[in-house]
Amino acid sequence: MAAESAQPKEQIVDPWTAKAGEGEKKINYDKLIVQFGSERIDESLLQRIETLSKKPAHHFLRRGIFFSHRDVSDILNAYEQNKPFFLYTGRGPSSESMYLGHLIPFLFTK
Repeated sequence: MAAESAQPKEQIVDPWTAKAGEGEKKINYDKLIVQFGSERIDESLLQRIETLSKKPAHHFLRRGIFFSHRDVSDILNAYEQNKPFFLYTGRGPSSESMYLGHLIPFLFTK
């Protein structure tokens, strides 16, 4: 077996690689949630978003494309209390130009 095709002991998920760990067939999203300190996007959060926005939740959320979050509850609390808040994508040009990959967080933030 070639070294590059060997499965790592622990799963690897970073901007360049997504490989399941040894003995696993797919990425374990529960491990990622723990590793990155996020919270699962569950049905109650989706319901809260829909109740406050009076619109269906974004299809990235409904379809499970985004599966976890940080601080969405804080944003919803601020919205309920009519307090100002800002959404920031954290995305910027890789160089002097933008590329199609930048579109996903922009569309979601909009």
